[in-house]
Amino acid sequence: MEDLLPLLVKGLSLTIVLVSAVYLLVKVWGEVLLPEGSRLRDVRAMRHFVYQPVLSERYEPLPRKKVWLTVIGLFLVTRILIFLASLSYAAATSGAGNLGFTLGSWWYEYDSYHYINIAVNGYQSTGEDQNLIVFYPLYPWLIRLLHFVIPDFYVEFFQGYIVNGDYYVAAIVISNAFLLVGMYYLVRLVEREWQDGKLALASVKYWLLYPVSFFFSIVYTESVFVTLCILCFYHMRQSRWWIAGLFGLLAALTRNQGVLLAIPIAVELAVQQEWGRLLRERRYRVWLRGLFPRIFTVALPAVGIGIYLSVNKVVSGDWFRFLFHQKDHWGQTFGFFAENLAEHMRRALTYHKPLFNVGVYLPQITVFFVSFALLIYMTNKIRLSYALYSFAYLIISYSASALLSGTRYVGGMFTLYLFIAYVARRTTTSERPYIDWVLLSALLFYTVVFGLNYVF
Repeated sequence: MEDLLPLLVKGLSLTIVLVSAVYLLVKVWGEVLLPEGSRLRDVRAMRHFVYQPVLSERYEPLPRKKVWLTVIGLFLVTRILIFLASLSYAAATSGAGNLGFTLGSWWYEYDSYHYINIAVNGYQSTGEDQNLIVFYPLYPWLIRLLHFVIPDFYVEFFQGYIVNGDYYVAAIVISNAFLLVGMYYLVRLVEREWQDGKLALASVKYWLLYPVSFFFSIVYTESVFVTLCILCFYHMRQSRWWIAGLFGLLAALTRNQGVLLAIPIAVELAVQQEWGRLLRERRYRVWLRGLFPRIFTVALPAVGIGIYLSVNKVVSGDWFRFLFHQKDHWGQTFGFFAENLAEHMRRALTYHKPLFNVGVYLPQITVFFVSFALLIYMTNKIRLSYALYSFAYLIISYSASALLSGTRYVGGMFTLYLFIAYVARRTTTSERPYIDWVLLSALLFYTVVFGLNYVF
């Protein structure tokens, strides 16, 4: 069994990725390479791959006030429930059920230390802190900027539970402010694509019900990264290429997956500028006029990575010093996703800590297969830019050899919440509450498991 199940996971992961890749290739062929009016586009089988946009002049976007009230309401309900779960468990097990402990010690874990450390002390070239160069700089830079305006009251409130309380509060404010902004613009983005207000609001609901969505409200980069990605998509869909590229640059300064935003920017530029038609008709001059200077926006996410490499150079004298520390200190290299998943299953079978397996290995294996299954199902229901971005994001996220945070990483792929909302819409009205309750129960469960140091 210890050899069979890992082999099965490896084979199934290769199969589902291959199927998804084939779907995407046919989608590219049908949407980009086939000429308009081609009979092949009308073949019934092509409907499983080619996206048909929803166009309606009658649709009126949701009022701004309603969107904000819904967003804030969902935010408050889920965040309060998360807080109560952690507070109750802390009180029941350690007798430390007070606000200072729960808001401080309970949530101040793992990467939170490192981001606060970088915000306070900057990157270091010597000592133990030199290993922190692997963390991208935008989030700690934002924390450092905001901490100057944090009142002393909050510092005293956390006294005895955490150090650098002003930095901690600044980080919490940044994470939750970005989360709220991201929710608002996700609603507007989904409205633009599907012209369905209920689907748009459901997308942000499932974002907050994601089983580890507490990461979006604590000292982690998740909310900043996802919001920057949503803003990038939002502006590229309105042909604001330089603004979209700027958000792509900032996302790449937050997490390495941000560089993948170059893919949807390039795809949307090609689709909206009709590169395929212009090249087939050999209208090269028209194509070139539309190409420059917009094509340079595709490179802006790579500029974000370039800035991060420059930080490496300034701090350590080596452009790629982070790679050394990732391997030497964190045990992290770039691996093959199928091998990594097989290893996760092997460890789940042999590691005799049930909560660790439930908190780390089993959920990230499950999330991988669920995400790819949803992507395959949604192939003909989303634009090519969304599909290619999601595929690349999943592959890159599962390519870390010593992966412990796969579930959290996938939570940074905002398209997942669109997929869940769309699938949930296909269920009956009586079935949807069960989906909500299952996700909410999982969220509260993993909130407690995080406090027990078994979710990363």
